Amino acid sequence: MATQKGMSGIDFTAMLFELKSCLPLWIGKIYQYNIDTFGFRLNGEERQKYNFIAECARRAHISEALMDAPKNPSGYSMFLRKYIQGGRVLDISQYGIQRIIDFTIGKSEKQYHLIFEFFDDGNAILCDEDYIIINPLKNHTFKDRKVLPHVKYEFIGAALDEITPKYIRNMLEQSDKDLVRTLAGDLLLGGDYAEELCAIADMDKNTPARELAQVTQVTGKDGSGVSEVSVVSDSGAVSDAAQKIHAALLEILSHAQEGRKPVIAKNKGCCP
Repeated sequence: MATQKGMSGIDFTAMLFELKSCLPLWIGKIYQYNIDTFGFRLNGEERQKYNFIAECARRAHISEALMDAPKNPSGYSMFLRKYIQGGRVLDISQYGIQRIIDFTIGKSEKQYHLIFEFFDDGNAILCDEDYIIINPLKNHTFKDRKVLPHVKYEFIGAALDEITPKYIRNMLEQSDKDLVRTLAGDLLLGGDYAEELCAIADMDKNTPARELAQVTQVTGKDGSGVSEVSVVSDSGAVSDAAQKIHAALLEILSHAQEGRKPVIAKNKGCCP
């Protein structure tokens, strides 16, 4: 559920369903209103016009109107206009359930990727067709990756097909938090969707996540006829809890991909 503080990965899944339904699109006007906020006029078929707002580190959405164009275009907006204005949007995708949007744009027999990051300080990164960075809005050097010109862009986290029951079990096993906070932070669901997932899976949100990673099996019965249960140490085994969480996650994603739109809380000082 989107708020003024930002959108979760699931919110972006729902928003992208709406945006992709407008394809094919062509890049029209490009504006940068402040360091983190961009406005795009997207042209569709039959003279349809769409306004897309991207506020890095927080949210993105289709808007009824764009704000007035800045009197002096920013250097980065001029850079984007040079490379992608007039280009055709070939695809719009999300990496896993990360807060990342990837626009694939074709122009003059070349292909580009315009990537928006909506986590930490946020960023906009223009790459070539092989994801070699041409120029990012903000240069960064992190411990495990670099966001710099001429470096290959590296997506963080897991792709959607990598978020398996086994992946979830390993995530639970490595967590020192309760279930709902693990889902909110480590699975990037945010608090509201983490609570919803716990409810769908019929699981106590306050249970320590590590306990739910345990895989047990009945090994026999004692002298009184009571079943004896042992913990399975096989790292490839999957707990019942991990399977329930995975099924609940797929259900939530299915609803989002069917077009459930995020509710955007408007900020008077930013976007329409």
